[in-house]
Amino acid sequence: DEEPGRVPSRVIEAEPPVLAPRTVVATFPKLGQAKLQLAFPSIRLDHPDLYALDLLATILGDGESSMLVEELRDKRRLVTAVYAGNPTPDFVEGSFQVQMELAPDRIAAATDATLGILEQVIQQGVSEDRLKRAKVQVRAWQVKSVQTAEAMAGALARDFMNTGDPHFTDRYVKRIEQVTAKQVQEVARKYFKREALLT
Repeated sequence: DEEPGRVPSRVIEAEPPVLAPRTVVATFPKLGQAKLQLAFPSIRLDHPDLYALDLLATILGDGESSMLVEELRDKRRLVTAVYAGNPTPDFVEGSFQVQMELAPDRIAAATDATLGILEQVIQQGVSEDRLKRAKVQVRAWQVKSVQTAEAMAGALARDFMNTGDPHFTDRYVKRIEQVTAKQVQEVARKYFKREALLT
């Protein structure tokens, strides 16, 4: 029985830039392993750096053969799980995030190791092989996400609501294909600033 009315505004004021590292710690004794997130302020959904940042997230921490999984979990055994992502809302700037589950006494070592890997990407970039694999992962994700008519309709609706373009995801995958290893290295250099680290 709700009366018709105005749609609430989704305009959110931009946060001020992060000028120094920030850390928040909370203790939940029955939660089990520590949950650690290292993040850097990034972009909104409509920013041109979206494609290179998303590919970088895939290369770093999406899948069993990603850089962080191989190095932190499999080689150094610092974490039991690690994932990288670049959540980019359409209404506010997002953040590039590395999330880990690990024993509390390994937080310092895992943080140092992760920042070392990010610095390696800044200095040396990523291999063409890793870039190609990440592009295949993005294509596979897009195909899997629209297997049914219901999923396809949902994807079209989400794309339209978030971007005004019902075919944004199709164009997104095409733009991902055009990203170069140099562009990936450039966004790493641009966004992975230690002074803006959010822990």
